[in-house]
Amino acid sequence: WGTANSTNQSLTMLAILRKVIVAVPTKNSSHSLQRDFQRTTLQHRIALFSSSTDDDSNFMTGKVKFFIRSKAYGFITPDDPNEKDIWVHRTSFNTPIPLEEFLTRPYLLKGERVKYQVGPNEGNEVNPIMAKNVVYESGALVPPFRKGYVEHLLKYEHQRLGAKVQDILKESSEESTNEDKLQKIIEANNAIVDVLETAKVNMEKYNPPDTNVEDDESQ
Repeated sequence: WGTANSTNQSLTMLAILRKVIVAVPTKNSSHSLQRDFQRTTLQHRIALFSSSTDDDSNFMTGKVKFFIRSKAYGFITPDDPNEKDIWVHRTSFNTPIPLEEFLTRPYLLKGERVKYQVGPNEGNEVNPIMAKNVVYESGALVPPFRKGYVEHLLKYEHQRLGAKVQDILKESSEESTNEDKLQKIIEANNAIVDVLETAKVNMEKYNPPDTNVEDDESQ
């Protein structure tokens, strides 16, 4: 009897997952999203990424030496040979939307040309000064999202959903019935779909300009 009961429970869980997987975005759907993102007009992109800085007299120019995404900081090598490399943090970027909005993780790429102001880096004795109000040399704002952002987000959310489903399926019958588990899985899936839809809208609105610098994903 115990074996039969266990088999029935396994079949029930399999049926649950079959129902849920229909709603989970697939690899093909991510490619479809990527095609949609590329339809932003050139005029729209120029308008979004035009700089709000009119006076360049207080700005220095330079090239990104490196930027560590996981730590959100890097260094800029100034064009002025008399100046030392200057520390830069993500919070110093001028971007079209606030950094706290929707998983915004802007970053710079090695070799990109930028302009910036110099200011104090409070609380950092190793790097007491830092780059402020960082934009591209052209005046374009630093993009809040980069090419491939949604694909990376989709992969991350799939992994998160898989872990969530495993936790739900481990719940005992006293904690949740099969119907309860199904509902929890559907809700978890729907939350991910909402995140991806928001990402699609943001990418369409804030499609980053091409800086002709290769994105090194290892940084």
